[in-house]
Amino acid sequence: MHRLFVFLFMLSFSSLKAQTSSFESSITDAANYFNLISKEDQYAISLKQFTVLSNSYPKEWLPKYYAALVQVKIALLSKDDMDAQADIAIDWINKSKKLQVNDEILCAESLALTTKMQVNPKWRWFSYKERIYGSLQKAKTINPNNPRIYVLEASLQYHLPKLLGGGCNKAIPIAKQAEKLLNLEIGKKKYLPSWGFTSIKEMLTNCKN
Repeated sequence: MHRLFVFLFMLSFSSLKAQTSSFESSITDAANYFNLISKEDQYAISLKQFTVLSNSYPKEWLPKYYAALVQVKIALLSKDDMDAQADIAIDWINKSKKLQVNDEILCAESLALTTKMQVNPKWRWFSYKERIYGSLQKAKTINPNNPRIYVLEASLQYHLPKLLGGGCNKAIPIAKQAEKLLNLEIGKKKYLPSWGFTSIKEMLTNCKN
């Protein structure tokens, strides 16, 4: 009986290990595709990949998280439908949060809310800013060393009108902190979130000019 129990345990463990390996391989391929997107029409393909993974692995938060990021990109590219497209991104985030609430998901939430605000910045900034910064503060409580928190804070500070305290002077220190933390992530698993380098480099370059 003991041998049978051990055999069944090992069989279950092997099956779980195989499923984990399969998921990591699939999410790595999808994340690599997302990170290398260079054309607008590739976002639809990327979204489909993460949607399929979300359906295949319903207990994993990463496919839903990445689907939210892709949807944010789609929203930003939508001139006439940004609001509705951003709502879809927020829906993906809410699905992720039902599985767990972590610093990466909260950063994605802040990004999606910022996209909603950008539909009409003049009228929406004061009604959205607490939620935008609130998600980042919650993320900072969970993991203060997540570079994407500071990527988003720097971007918000950079794009904020000077009359409201925005601009390069206040954005640069935050951007440099983000850059430092991003460099510390080199070597981590390829399917884990790693975005932020491009926007930080652009910001630092623009602030030098």
